[in-house]
This record gives sequence, C-alpha cells and structure tokens, in this order.
Amino acid sequence: MFRKLFQISFILLLYSTLTSAQITEEKIDSINSISFDRIVSNLQPSLKIFSENLDNSRKLNYKKGEGISLSKLALVYYLLGQYDKSTEYHIQSFQIFSENNMLSELADAFGEFGYQLKRRDMEKANIYMQKAINLGKGIENQSLLSKLYDNYAVLKEYEEKFDSAMYFSKKHWK
Repeated sequence: MFRKLFQISFILLLYSTLTSAQITEEKIDSINSISFDRIVSNLQPSLKIFSENLDNSRKLNYKKGEGISLSKLALVYYLLGQYDKSTEYHIQSFQIFSENNMLSELADAFGEFGYQLKRRDMEKANIYMQKAINLGKGIENQSLLSKLYDNYAVLKEYEEKFDSAMYFSKKHWK
C-alpha cells in the first residue's frame, strides 16, 4: 500500500513539474534523469511524462532534451513490447545526437538499442554494440564504457561465446 501511494505521489510531483507555467531546460533535464527503476515500474505514466517532455524540448528547440526524451520513450515502448515504435524513437534520437555532435549520448543510445535487440536480431545487436563501444572508446566517459562492456558481455553470453563474454565482463570492471 505504501509503495502504491509513493508511486502516485511521485507521478503527481512529476506531472506538476511538467505542467507548471515555465518550461526550462533544467526541468526537461530533471525529468530525463528519472531512474530506470522508476520508469519500468510506471510504464504508462512514464509514456505520458516523456511524451510531454519531448514536446517541451521541441518547443524550446533544446536538442539534448529532445534526444534524451526520445531515448527514454524508446525504452518505454520497448518495455511495452512495441518494438517498431521503440526502433522509430531510437533512430530519431540517433539522428539528433549525431547532428549535434553529442557523442556520449549517441554511444549510450546505440548501446541501449543493441542491448534491446539481443533476443530479436543478434547480428544487428552486435553491430550497434560495436558502434557504441567504438564511440565510447573515443570519449572520456569511463562509466559509459564500463556499462557498454557489461552489456556486450551479456550479448556474448547469449551467443554462448563464453570466452568473449568473460573478456568483456573483465573490461567492465577495469
């Protein structure tokens, strides 16, 4: 019961933030920083929140906010089993990140998409994870690279390439 009340309070707080009179980049960033756990435990409200955040980002012409909102929506649609819609949002986010030289965000988005493809198209999953890792190596973001190596290790486990899985898992911890 307490958890449900907490979730409802959380959603109401986010909604009031979204609907307040002044839209700012800080508010958009705040919403885009909602944790994975919150998103997956509140899929329908997350869909509404990130859709509105996307609209607000576009109103401000705030490209980073727009790209991240698209990535968050891609995640929500993936978790809802709407894979075509998820792919559509991923591709839009790739374009924004690429056009605006947001390499860290692009690497993260490639990695998320690659990870999500692991049960549907392993060949494409590997391609996107390799793109992500190659981009990640060129940026000074060790936590992102660590996440990418960890997720790539999971892909290798799915392929039953256990030596490769171990190799990338060890790189994750370095």
